Amino acid sequence: MKKIVLITMLLALFSNCEDDVNETGWPYLYRRSFAVSFYETESIELAIAFPADDPTIIYFNVNKGTIVGDFQDAGEKKEIYDALCEKYGDMSFEREDLTNHVISFQAESFVSVEIVSDEDFDEAHPKGSSLNDLILFDSASSKPYIDSGYEKCDWGNDDVFVFGFGGPRRPYYPVRKKVSELMKDDLELLFAGSSCLYLGDGIPKFGQCSAFGFFHFEKSPTLSKVHNVTVTMTADDGRVFSDTVQMTFEP
Repeated sequence: MKKIVLITMLLALFSNCEDDVNETGWPYLYRRSFAVSFYETESIELAIAFPADDPTIIYFNVNKGTIVGDFQDAGEKKEIYDALCEKYGDMSFEREDLTNHVISFQAESFVSVEIVSDEDFDEAHPKGSSLNDLILFDSASSKPYIDSGYEKCDWGNDDVFVFGFGGPRRPYYPVRKKVSELMKDDLELLFAGSSCLYLGDGIPKFGQCSAFGFFHFEKSPTLSKVHNVTVTMTADDGRVFSDTVQMTFEP
């Protein structure tokens, strides 16, 4: 990956180890579940980072809508929160932990991703056909952390995720697969990396200084070099989210 400038922020906020906290100002509170809250997805957004340096990477962000349930809620919203924790198997965290609302997840989860272009990519991929087999998806998820009993969260020496998702002992696991190989579980409880994406003008592209992952073309086109690439993601509640970004590949 060439010269992608990332400013990492708030990394200490996401460790589940007591010796990494207290300077953040966030409280330790008892939670039955790891998730602090859930929000409704409003839209997805795509961006290209430094197109002159690496035009093969699309950054992907989820714009957060209304918080539908929080661990401190009561009444109907607490019922929604509890139901979502049960949906994702997050029922036995049962500990005091650093608590802030960055540990918030989508109420819905994506069940499919489809990526197409408005131009011919190569002989095997005419315009409008799926490019999923050409593209690597990089993100991070808390689902494996929860499924492991909240124990296995050491990424070892995997430096692929310089992107800003975290590091050793953090409760987020890398998701790194071709889009064509993604399963439903890979797209659950995706986490927004704590990095700002800058486009060279010093202004963060995403207002929340976060991005959910990126799509990386593993192959360059042999035909047209300029493509309007559309990413369409379908959620388990039936809603469809889509955005388009123009990519200019190197000749």
